[in-house]
Amino acid sequence: MIRCIFTVLLCVAGLTVMRAQSANITGVVADSANKAPVAGVIIQLLDADGKVLSYTFSDNSGKFSLPYSVRGSVLAFKSMGYRSRTVPVSGNQSPREILLVNEPVQLRDIVVKAPDILLKGDTLVYNVQKYADAQDRTIADVLKKMPGIEVAESGQIKYNGTPINKFYIEGNDLLEGRYGLASNNISHSDVQNVEIMENHQPVRALQGIDYSDQAGLNLRLKESAKLRWSGIVTGGAGFSPLLYDASLFAMRIAGKRQSMETARINNTGWNPASQSIRHTFDNLLSGTAFNQNLLPDYITAGNASAPIDGSRTRFNRSHLFNTTNSVKLKNDCDLKASITYERDALDFTRGAYTDYFDASLSPLTEAEYLQTRKHTLSPRFTLLVNKPEMYLKNNLHADLGWNDATSAITGSYRIGQRAKKPVFDVANELQAVKRIRNRILTVSSNNRISGKPHSLQVENGDRRYLQDVTALAFQSVTEASYGWIFGQWQVRGRAGLDYSHRELESVLTGINDMDGFPVTNDSRLDVTNLYARPEIVYENQRLRLNPYATVGYYAYRFNAKKPEEHLSKSFGIISPALSVRYKFTARLEMFANVRYFVTPPNPDIFYRGVIMNNYRELNAGYPSYSPDAGSSLALSMRYRNPVSAVFANAGFQYRNSRYALTGEQLFINDRILTAYIPASNSGEVYSFNGGLSKGIFSGKIYVGIDAGYVRTKTVSMRNSILIPYQLDALSATPRIKGTVSKWMTAEYSLLAGLNAMSFTADYAGSSYFSLRQKLDVSFFPVKKIRIHAGAEHYRTRFNDNTADNLLLLDAGAGWRISEKIDLNLSATNLMNDDAYRYSRHETLSETVYSYRIRPRNVIMSVQLKF
Repeated sequence: MIRCIFTVLLCVAGLTVMRAQSANITGVVADSANKAPVAGVIIQLLDADGKVLSYTFSDNSGKFSLPYSVRGSVLAFKSMGYRSRTVPVSGNQSPREILLVNEPVQLRDIVVKAPDILLKGDTLVYNVQKYADAQDRTIADVLKKMPGIEVAESGQIKYNGTPINKFYIEGNDLLEGRYGLASNNISHSDVQNVEIMENHQPVRALQGIDYSDQAGLNLRLKESAKLRWSGIVTGGAGFSPLLYDASLFAMRIAGKRQSMETARINNTGWNPASQSIRHTFDNLLSGTAFNQNLLPDYITAGNASAPIDGSRTRFNRSHLFNTTNSVKLKNDCDLKASITYERDALDFTRGAYTDYFDASLSPLTEAEYLQTRKHTLSPRFTLLVNKPEMYLKNNLHADLGWNDATSAITGSYRIGQRAKKPVFDVANELQAVKRIRNRILTVSSNNRISGKPHSLQVENGDRRYLQDVTALAFQSVTEASYGWIFGQWQVRGRAGLDYSHRELESVLTGINDMDGFPVTNDSRLDVTNLYARPEIVYENQRLRLNPYATVGYYAYRFNAKKPEEHLSKSFGIISPALSVRYKFTARLEMFANVRYFVTPPNPDIFYRGVIMNNYRELNAGYPSYSPDAGSSLALSMRYRNPVSAVFANAGFQYRNSRYALTGEQLFINDRILTAYIPASNSGEVYSFNGGLSKGIFSGKIYVGIDAGYVRTKTVSMRNSILIPYQLDALSATPRIKGTVSKWMTAEYSLLAGLNAMSFTADYAGSSYFSLRQKLDVSFFPVKKIRIHAGAEHYRTRFNDNTADNLLLLDAGAGWRISEKIDLNLSATNLMNDDAYRYSRHETLSETVYSYRIRPRNVIMSVQLKF
């Protein structure tokens, strides 16, 4: 199927290229001073009498293409801020470079104005004040109301269904992906506009060459918020138990210096990771993967989460401190430095009931009281030069963490366990691009070292088990690429060397027999990957065609002392692919990608001995030198009409994978050992997703819906029996929010999901339905008074047709004493409910969880804006 589609796409694309080449005049418009591409230039083909025969505009990379006519004699170029120019048309229609001379003029912007969105070329400009309401505090509150923009619970921002690749403040990527610090703290009243830059390429030297299907977001501040310190101070206290919440946010955005300071302490359920998590990464490497996480967590005890707002289940004492500073040096050079410290102390109370769909296996019942204490320190230093002719960026950063978890477990077993999970990770990432007319040279050198010296202690009555794990890893990736530009064609070649070294030592004491598996590890693994990636790009105003292939030579060398084993093997792989983008209109575009891939063996499982993950679950690796393989197809479409504030996206993905190893669950006494056996298997994944959003009534009301369906077909083994199974997940999320009247705003969202697990034989399947509804209403009886009421409804229908409902009611009031001072009173969980239950499918099992939720909390706070 994939091969047929691949062939059809090649044929269709080839015919389109031949047609596009045959009757077009093409070229590139650039600035005569710095050779930077000039977008939005009006290009007209005139006859001998000056009559316009055809016209077009240059795109973001300065490229243009318009139909040729034998009557044409002159090309005319016009652009605001440049001197007009005419060029004679000859019989030769080969690509040309047109240089325009700067000629500043005083003209107002020419824009297409919509009731709520302005459109300037490929940039959408949202007027913040048209979407802001009195109850909104931060710019994130307003972003959630803008058509086409989504803000996930993690804080990640998406535009038309795709995550953004940059978050700028006045054109500066100050926070380098950790933009929750800004979106959750900057007052919306300090922001004039939100700009969405479609198909944003952040590297200026690659603009017009390396295509991006992601958008960048830029905050344009009001003049009153620039060149001075501004921010918000908040302090609050409450009861049940004693509650506190205090924060300070300050920023100064000036021409050469930008600073942002954040501090917060809280025990009301707030999660510091909602602001500190990094959502975007810079990586010019395309032939290999530079891992953000080099090592897995071999010990999983202490992990806990639930599909409900974290502030409902987090009994916390959290601190967050961040300082971020940027200064512009000479020659367009930026120097940035940031330091983040987090402390997150949590108490969880949860229960679980696990059904293994097998009458011979007893269900597992657990009641756990869990305490975690986590500290993280993250310094980061960046040097950046971003010019049209050159790009240079060096990132030096580190993540140092201490994470202790202690739990007491009752139910099927009476267990105490304690995990210590420190981690260190230091990396330096150097990326450089040089552009010389129609040639591009790129060099990247990334190096990372990580360590995880973990331990787990389990007590079961008078028996004690101790797992010690020390894992170290180093990775170095160096890559160079060179490319040529021939009008509408680009030819590139990339080559690189990826070397990684891993060390793993582990000792499990207290358990001597695990069905013949050793209980110690002392191993070293070296992986060398020499790779190349040739590619060709053809692009005109409608079509972008990009065939490419990754060719790699891998050498694995594995040495183990415990158990003793020495193996070396090398092999080659090739992964061809074709990517196509086609613009039907300025509003509608399609993307397609088809590829055959070969995945090298996973270095995370290159060990033989058993490692205890938690008191009941253990893992054993398997050094395999056989790569996995498969094929995939991805189709997507995006539509946007800013004039009518309509945004839509839809996608389909298919993936077929063939694996060299099969995972197996072994139930040994009271424990579950997950191991691997050298038996091939295959799996398939089908997924559909789509989204639609629209602003109505001049942006006062925003409506939208997201929907998705995923089917996964795979196999696993349990106690030497092969079990094929299928997972189906269907979800729909409609929402509506906005200003109902001048005295009322409302927001409603619903998340409905149906999940099913089915087996071909011998096992009964299971399914569960989940529903989450949320309603928030704010009233403004007088100008400075706000009254808020909220409700959240959770319903889960379990496999046995029983159902659980949870209704959480909240209320609050606010008084805007002045433009700078707000007084707020809030109360959550008014009915004092105490538990939330939900279900989740796991490997060949279903688990019903129950989490304790926070009791009724009442807190009064004052907020001062300066």
